[in-house]
Amino acid sequence: MVCRYGKDTKVLHYIGPAKPWHSRYDTATGQVHTAGDVTNYAVLLKLWWNVYMQHVRPSIEGPMVCQSL
Repeated sequence: MVCRYGKDTKVLHYIGPAKPWHSRYDTATGQVHTAGDVTNYAVLLKLWWNVYMQHVRPSIEGPMVCQSL
C-alpha cells in the first residue's frame, strides 16, 4: 500500500495478530524487536514506531492532571 499511495497514506490497518504495539522499541538504537516473523511488513512497522515516537508519545508524556467533577 505504501508503494502505491506513498505520501498520501494517512491510516494503516494491521490485519492479523501481529500489531506494532505488541513489539518492543529500543529508544537507544531505534530498533524494533518482535516476537514473531514480521518480514512482510517490517518497513511499515518501523514507520509506525517512527510516527509514534515523534508525534504521539510526546503528546502523552508528562504529568497527568486529574480533576474531579
